[in-house]
This record gives sequence, structure tokens and C-alpha cells, in this order.
Amino acid sequence: DQGGRPLPIGSEELPVTPTSAYGGAGPFFGPPPPVVSEDGTSFLVTEDSGTTVYALDATGQVMAGWPYRDAVGLQWSYVEPGETGTPSWRSDPVVGPGDVLYLLHPPRAASVGGSIVAVGPDGRVRPGWPVELRRPGAEFWSVVVGSDGTVYALAIEPEPGDTFSASILAIAADNTVLWTTTIIEP
Repeated sequence: DQGGRPLPIGSEELPVTPTSAYGGAGPFFGPPPPVVSEDGTSFLVTEDSGTTVYALDATGQVMAGWPYRDAVGLQWSYVEPGETGTPSWRSDPVVGPGDVLYLLHPPRAASVGGSIVAVGPDGRVRPGWPVELRRPGAEFWSVVVGSDGTVYALAIEPEPGDTFSASILAIAADNTVLWTTTIIEP
């Protein structure tokens, strides 16, 4: 509880599928750590056949309307795409005001870019979301949320000559892109 005392109520086991089938290069990191909101709601994000998110209340119970599911997994980022032994990391989900969870997804097809999905406290995608990058192969690599609900995201976009540009986008809680600033241009 808020006073640091254990709660007498237990929670049921979540139906998260364990796996030992990892066959990629480098270490297996398992599911990301839980993301916790100011009111104590915690979100567990797994990549079992796409993305599955459980929202848990202060007693550890799955909240009404959850889990959220998407057939696409989380975005993975690479320092030098395509090279063996390249350092990589999974994007971290973040929670903003009002218990809105933001997830980064890779492009769903070769003809589109990646997206940011905003999932509300009811386990449903918020109206107007996801926000998608238009350029094929473009990806969101990281996201943070300000105290006013503004989402700040780093977008990496392919450029001619096997190079990449990087831009910061500021996105309002209603999905309006407030501004974009390119910080790296090849």
C-alpha cells in the first residue's frame, strides 16, 4: 500500500507465455520492466505473438478492458543496421498523465513507417492514434511524455546513400504534431 505495508490481497498469475525459443544474436532481454504511473497502475508489456499489455491495479489485479493486444511487436533499434554483432535495444513504453500508455511499433509493411500508439486507461487505442511516420522504413526509436501530456519522440528516417536522418517530434495528447525539428541530416 502507499504506507509501504504489504497488501493482504493476492493476485492471480498472468497468462504470460514463457519461452526459451530465442534464437537471435546477442543476449535475450526478456520482457521490459513494468511501467508504473503516478497513481500506482503498472503496465506489463510482453511480445508474445505481437504486443500484449496488461494494466494492473494496486492489488495486482488486471484492470477492466485489458489486456491490449496488437499483432505487431515493439520497435527494436540498432546502432549500425545490418551488421553482425550490432548493439540493439527494445524501445521502452512510457506512461503519461491520465494513465495513457505509449508504445512504439515498427513499420507494419515495407511501404510505411513506424508508429506511436496511445492506449488509454480503458485498454483501448485513443481516438486519432496511432501517429505514423509516412516515409517507408522510418522508425520511432524513443519516446518520453511531458507533465502536460506532450509526447516527444525521436524518429530515424532512411536517406539516400544508405544514410539516416534524425528528427524530434512534439505531439499533443490529441495526436496533433506540434512541431518537428531535424537534428541530424546527412
